[in-house]
Amino acid sequence: GCLQDFRDGLVFEPLGKPGGLREWMRKLIERRVVATANLITSVSHPLVHDFQQRYPDKVTAMLPNGYDPTDFASLGKDAADDTRAAAILARHVPAGALLIGHFGRIGASDGSASKSLDYLVDTLNESAEVAADKHVMFVGELTKSELASLERARFSFSVLGQLERTLALRLMKRCDKLLLLTGSRASCATGKLFEYLATGADIVCISGVRNEATAILAETGAGQTLLTGQEVSGGDALRKALSPSTDAHRDIAAYSKVVQAEKLGRWLSKMVQT
Repeated sequence: GCLQDFRDGLVFEPLGKPGGLREWMRKLIERRVVATANLITSVSHPLVHDFQQRYPDKVTAMLPNGYDPTDFASLGKDAADDTRAAAILARHVPAGALLIGHFGRIGASDGSASKSLDYLVDTLNESAEVAADKHVMFVGELTKSELASLERARFSFSVLGQLERTLALRLMKRCDKLLLLTGSRASCATGKLFEYLATGADIVCISGVRNEATAILAETGAGQTLLTGQEVSGGDALRKALSPSTDAHRDIAAYSKVVQAEKLGRWLSKMVQT
């Protein structure tokens, strides 16, 4: 038996450049890959549903992205990195400010996610009350257009650029809120979401549509979603999302890579036995 896993869609919501020839090639490659598969797995419900609709004779299952518990278990063991993280925060974050952290890229792969950054900037600019005593910290590579959007910001923020993974995780653990910016893709659930889940911090997702990431936040009780096209006041919605969380329930076990490895092992064992 053969298992074929798709971490992103080749045909459904592809991340590659558009164009008739490229679309034809993606469809051809996907058909040839799927033809050999006894089991097709993918990372989100929309992707799995798409495979089910287009390949009804194939067995499909979901294997989401996840977090590695060992990444977080080892964070307190390096005093030097802890000191570096504390020094970075002391340098960039005003004393007493609520720290909102965004980690990784925004729209480098999916340009529609950059519109959610524009929404954040506009909303905080228009609501001085919401922006007061808040600091937004961006860790990771931003595009030129995203940096230009931040030049309009009239609130406290910092852009740290790319950092070593262990240092970034330490900073992530120290944030009061974690910011997730997604766009118009229904299947979107990037790897950073699962690292966010593992920190235990509240997550605020700003998105163009309800998608896999917003569904996971609702399922786990780990955060709130703001839709950029919603009719309610953006300032009111953001104020609520940045308030202290009252939901103590958080069930993220299904997104541990240990649990996922066990599930994958059972699938492979079954395929070998049959």
